[in-house]
Amino acid sequence: MIVTGDVILVASAQTLYEIADKLGEPRLGLPASFIIEFIDLLAKAAEIVAIRGLDMGCKDDADDNIFIETAVNGRADYLITYDGDLRTKQIRYDLAKRGCSICTIGEFIAIIIRDEDSALRSSRPAIDKL
Repeated sequence: MIVTGDVILVASAQTLYEIADKLGEPRLGLPASFIIEFIDLLAKAAEIVAIRGLDMGCKDDADDNIFIETAVNGRADYLITYDGDLRTKQIRYDLAKRGCSICTIGEFIAIIIRDEDSALRSSRPAIDKL
């Protein structure tokens, strides 16, 4: 499991398959051995949750419902994606009701840095003026 502080990677068998499928697109030119090794590392690092393939409201690309369902079933705080089909106002609203925010990897890193900086500031002892 990838655990750094409070960060835990959540995945499902279906999301891992979808990631492997996307990485295998010819335009990317990635060797099959790399894709297999990468997916294997993700699978070993992630907390794997079961999903049933429910319609989670992603109307523009039904294949993306697996990512929403995985986030919900895994009780994720964040769904990290660049996919515009997952970043609609309605999906953001629906996930926010479940305590999950949608962000890009850059936004997520900024959140982690902000939270770590805040935690460091609050843990420093106060220094009285001399």
